[in-house]
Amino acid sequence: MYSRSGNLGYARRVFDHMQNMNVLSWTSMITGYASHGLASEAIEVFSSMVSKGYVPNEVTFVSVLSACSYCGLIEKGLEYFNLMKAEYGIDPKVDHFACLVDMFGRAGKLVEAQNYVERFNDSEMLTKVENVVDDRNASIWGALLGGCKMHGNVEIGSVTVEKMIHTKQASDALVALSNLHAASGNWKAVHDLREQWKRRGFTLRPVLINT
Repeated sequence: MYSRSGNLGYARRVFDHMQNMNVLSWTSMITGYASHGLASEAIEVFSSMVSKGYVPNEVTFVSVLSACSYCGLIEKGLEYFNLMKAEYGIDPKVDHFACLVDMFGRAGKLVEAQNYVERFNDSEMLTKVENVVDDRNASIWGALLGGCKMHGNVEIGSVTVEKMIHTKQASDALVALSNLHAASGNWKAVHDLREQWKRRGFTLRPVLINT
């Protein structure tokens, strides 16, 4: 509770004085640090957790991967991602891949991010129907689109939006792509895109440009 509200100092004092720790309490502390971008602290707690014999679960790894993503710790993030399966037998799920894609996307390594999206889509975790992206893995494509927005990559952004048209995030994705085109000054592409998607039944909000 205290870590969610931002009172991490008090949360840590409570945590350090707990008599009966468990995976939930360790994970909550890691999540608190991760959600505030404090990667070093999150990693320190994770390392202490493991050294004391506690076994991290899927949620623990989502938190520590998020911390690595926020702070650009790519090598450390990959280490934890690979550790999940190799050491603990945990198969990466949607949220783990989304963290990894977000991590590469924030760093501007969009080709690598796209490769991990494709790796997830090619895995046995999805039952694919004509390679259509659905709401189960839309968060992964959304993470990739976030990286494209951050670094102005229209090419990969266009591919990403096309993949997201059958998800609940389709309209937001289309607006993001319109903004990408507008930011690059390609107003013809903005117009053509909006006309194309209107014909497909989407109602798009006005393009917003940061000045």
